[in-house]
Amino acid sequence: PDGWQMIASGSFPKTIFGHNAKLPNQAEVKEGLQFYSEYIEANSGLLFDAESAIVTRIDYAKDLQVSEERVLSLVKKLAQKVVPGKRKLFYNDTTLYFNSKDKSMANSVRIYPKLQQVLSKKNPSREEIEQATGILRFERILKKQQIQYLVNKLGLPDKTAKTLFTQEISDFVMAETLEMLNYNEIEVITDSTLILLLKHFKTKQAMNLFGFLEMIKIYGLNFFKKPSLSYSRTT
Repeated sequence: PDGWQMIASGSFPKTIFGHNAKLPNQAEVKEGLQFYSEYIEANSGLLFDAESAIVTRIDYAKDLQVSEERVLSLVKKLAQKVVPGKRKLFYNDTTLYFNSKDKSMANSVRIYPKLQQVLSKKNPSREEIEQATGILRFERILKKQQIQYLVNKLGLPDKTAKTLFTQEISDFVMAETLEMLNYNEIEVITDSTLILLLKHFKTKQAMNLFGFLEMIKIYGLNFFKKPSLSYSRTT
C-alpha cells in the first residue's frame, strides 16, 4: 500500500545452511534472496522482491583459514593495533571490535575465532564445528551512510541487494578492511615457519628443516620417492 515500508532482515548463511559457520557463494546468495522474496510474500500477502530492496545494513565477511592453534594469537596481535578514527574493544580476550568514533558514520569491524563462537552455542552441529575449525572470521558492518559512501566510491548504480550482495563488492570491502588493519604484516611475522624454526634450532638445522617442510608441502610426504627429484634419503 502507498506510504508503507516493508523492512526485512536476516542472515544469509543461517537461512541457507542453518548456521553461519560457512559463508555463502554467489549462487547461494541468489538462492537466499529468492527464498526471502517467497517467504515474505507468503507471510505478508504483499509482493516483495528482495533483489530490488534498498539495503540499510550489510555485514560483509571473510574467513581466513589458519591453524586452530594460531587463531587466537592472531586476534591478540591485531588487538595491539591502533586504527585512526576507530575505538578498539577487546571483548573477553577473544572478540575484537574496531568501531567508528563518529556514531553517525556506522562502520565497524569485528574479528574473532569462529570455532570458539560456535562452541559457545548450545549443541552445535558437527558440520558447524568442522566448518569453523581454524577459521579467523573478519566482518565489516556498514549502515546507511557508509553504504552510500561505498556506492559513490565505486560508482554503483544503486543501493539494492542485487547491486551490493556480490562477491566482487564483498572482496573489495574485505580487502580494504585487511589493508586498514595491515593484516599481511602481522601474518607474515606470525606465520613464518623459518622464524619459528630458528627459535628452536641452530641456523643450518633450521634451514634444512625448512627446506624439508617445503618439499613436503609442494610434493607430499613421499616426495623422496619421485625419481625426477633425485632425492637421497641419506641427504
